[in-house]
Amino acid sequence: MSLKVNISRVGANNSVQNDEQAVLLVGQKNGGTATSGALVKNVLPSTDVSALFGNSQIAAMIRAFNTTVKAIDANNRPKLSVISLDDSGSGVAADGVVAFSGTATAAGTLTVFVGSIRENKYSIGVSVGDTATVVGDALVTAITADVNKVATGVNTTGSVALDAVNTGTEGNNIPVGISGEVAGITVAITGFASGLNNPTLTGLYDPITDLRYQAIVQPSSWGITELKTLLDGRFQINDEVLDGSGFVYQSDSFANLAVLGNLHNSQSIVVESQKKASRAELKGSAQKELDYVVATMVATVRAMRLTSGANIAEIMVADTFGIQAATGGPSTASIPYHETSLPLLEPMDPQDVFTKQEEDLLNDDGVSVVKNNKSRNGIVLDTVVTTYKTDLVGDPDDSYKYQNAVDGDSQSLEYIFNNLKKRYAQSALTDGNIRPGFPMANEASIKGFIIGLKNDLSGDKLTLLREGGDIDKEYKDKLIVTITDLLNGKVSISGINPLISQLRQIDGAFQLNFGTN
Repeated sequence: MSLKVNISRVGANNSVQNDEQAVLLVGQKNGGTATSGALVKNVLPSTDVSALFGNSQIAAMIRAFNTTVKAIDANNRPKLSVISLDDSGSGVAADGVVAFSGTATAAGTLTVFVGSIRENKYSIGVSVGDTATVVGDALVTAITADVNKVATGVNTTGSVALDAVNTGTEGNNIPVGISGEVAGITVAITGFASGLNNPTLTGLYDPITDLRYQAIVQPSSWGITELKTLLDGRFQINDEVLDGSGFVYQSDSFANLAVLGNLHNSQSIVVESQKKASRAELKGSAQKELDYVVATMVATVRAMRLTSGANIAEIMVADTFGIQAATGGPSTASIPYHETSLPLLEPMDPQDVFTKQEEDLLNDDGVSVVKNNKSRNGIVLDTVVTTYKTDLVGDPDDSYKYQNAVDGDSQSLEYIFNNLKKRYAQSALTDGNIRPGFPMANEASIKGFIIGLKNDLSGDKLTLLREGGDIDKEYKDKLIVTITDLLNGKVSISGINPLISQLRQIDGAFQLNFGTN
């Protein structure tokens, strides 16, 4: 009989990469077929959002996610899931007023927005002789025709009463503004107020018990307690990686935002903000955008930065450093979030924004700020901080002050966790020598494997941990692997995680010199 040869094919021993980015949006629905409180996974651009959720908060959040992804790189889309809630049975809709008076003595155009200046902007043509009632009717007609309207309108002799389509306190943050002038017509705006009673949040996050979302967005007016409890409980790795960050956005006064930031002390919560305007032409968000929509955009931009292979040149200051800074992936956790563009938002009027001093003070309180870029022709993130300020005993602690530190720590430890799980999924353990070619480990081999992972994390593809002679020596010296219970196969590992930091300040002094000395 001739020789038989059998060869088994074994896959390459590649490292395990980190989880794909997943975003969870949570908000109120308004009709539709989705079940209140249920998790809807794999929401796609082709998903009929109106059929599922009606014209609602959550529908606007989904559109914001989709359009932000499309503006950056539609071919590398983070996963999207949604939890929607019905309005409270005792909910009261917020209301506002746009009141016209007089009779037009010249033709012209008035532009009104109610909610989002991107989606809910209404251009009202006015002819000579048009009364306030005629102009009010035209605004109501435009609002009624808007399939994405955030409020309905009823005109009474030129006074257009606006009612939010969803009930509850989030409606109190709906911005409304006017631009343009028509001779003979005056306009007065009353900002939204009087919204009451949000949905019941008991058990809100039960549907995601065993699911990971690196970003969760919900309306700020709901409070942060449930979101903080969920994510703080997931921060440590207990045989599975479930950690993530919660994002809210609140337009408010400096004083109120400072109070909000100091109510919480969590590395898992990001509160983004900007001033709430109150002038004749604008009532509400200086962004001229819905708060929960801005929160969605911030979370989406972060998810795109962390999405491997995404083309993020649209949102990054990449000119100096080339393609790596313009390509998404774990390494972007090392690149500062400040100056990251929010491509869909319009610049704010300088009179409506916080001063630099106020921004810095809010950062100290655990509140981040969205701001104009230096040319005032676009919107960027400022330094992104969490609400974390002190350790468990109350001492000041900057360890997790910055979202970059939270994300860098998460990305690097997830990589180590995933690869330990793969490498030692079915391994023998010994306090003696290991046999080559046999699935076996001892203290030295485990330590060597982790050092190899650290080298990956310092390399070109990940670029999360510092490297160099002294750093590498310290890492090896402080990495302790101990078999604590050989019979039950238990190993203890302790060490450091030397994250790359971010350049945030340069101080210099230059002496005047005319070349004579």
